Amino acid sequence: MDYQQIDILEDKINMAIELISRLRKENRQLEQQNSELLERAEKSETALKMLQEEFQHLTAIQNETESYQKREKVIKDKVEAMLSKLDSIQFSV
Repeated sequence: MDYQQIDILEDKINMAIELISRLRKENRQLEQQNSELLERAEKSETALKMLQEEFQHLTAIQNETESYQKREKVIKDKVEAMLSKLDSIQFSV
């Protein structure tokens, strides 16, 4: 092997070392990004669960409110009917 071949081999080894170093650095950065994204995903999942629970709670309240409104309308209609009957009785007397 002559010196020129050794120089070429040395250059290739140096390039490979640089490539490995760059890839390791990229790998660390990607691992960090992955960790951050996993943390964000967990926080988002927790927030989503809380929102779903709140939505269920609000839906239950809405259903209860609608039920009360229906009852109120029935009572109001009955009271109006009774008042109408009273008015008709007063006018006939």
